Amino acid sequence: MDIRRASHWKIRTIWPQPTAEKGVAEFHAPARRSPCADCTKRTIWPQRGSCAFAALIVGVVLAGAPCAAQSMRPEDVAQGKILVTPRDSPDPHFANSVILLARYDASGALGLMIHYRSDLTAKKMLNGIKGIDNRADKLYVGGPVEIPVVFALLRNKSAPEGGRRVTGNLYLMTSRQSIGAALANAWPEKDLRLFIGYSGWGPGQLEREVRRSGWYIFDYDESLVFDEHPETLWDRLIAKADRRLASAPGGKPAPAAPSGLQPYLSSTIRLVIASR
Repeated sequence: MDIRRASHWKIRTIWPQPTAEKGVAEFHAPARRSPCADCTKRTIWPQRGSCAFAALIVGVVLAGAPCAAQSMRPEDVAQGKILVTPRDSPDPHFANSVILLARYDASGALGLMIHYRSDLTAKKMLNGIKGIDNRADKLYVGGPVEIPVVFALLRNKSAPEGGRRVTGNLYLMTSRQSIGAALANAWPEKDLRLFIGYSGWGPGQLEREVRRSGWYIFDYDESLVFDEHPETLWDRLIAKADRRLASAPGGKPAPAAPSGLQPYLSSTIRLVIASR
């Protein structure tokens, strides 16, 4: 896993803004996540009788169904989709994760974990920004890449200052100016989520992981992005996938894989706080 550090508020974006905002330092491709040892040992086609094989069968059977709840087809990867790791995730660092694809194009993908609400307050990390003193928002951990970097998701009918549309009424903000403007406008926490760090994939990397049965792909649902109980999101979404697995020939849900990401992120966040 390629984990890169960035100085506080040295915002890096992958997709250049139409007009560059002051404070946006540079552009680069997403940090690539190197596959773990377990992942490299997996064959592209799951073994017959395995949970992943059953999930693949379900995806084929339901391919023609309109508005399917989930898919495991690489061609269904798109901006705004929600990724959910299966129970037997080949990458322990992302076990039990729910990730919104906030940006997706030929240069790669940027995702934000929407299930991991930390105990860290926005006021602690964003000190000095106008409007932050009156906020009690908890920060979400978007992923293991560039933990000090801050992103925001805003739900609004019109584009906010410096915001880029993800899908529907959802906008992504990546600069200090745009996030500060949203805070100054006193958007309620139910419509504004603040993140530190992100999850990134290089060109074609996410599609390869989907082919190895590494992700379920769910359609966008804003109620999931702004769910009041994000800590239970994975359990609820994987239960939907389990019901479909149970209806497939030989389908049987696998036991959940232990997550190796949360201990790493917790220690990283402590280091970030200590450096303040």
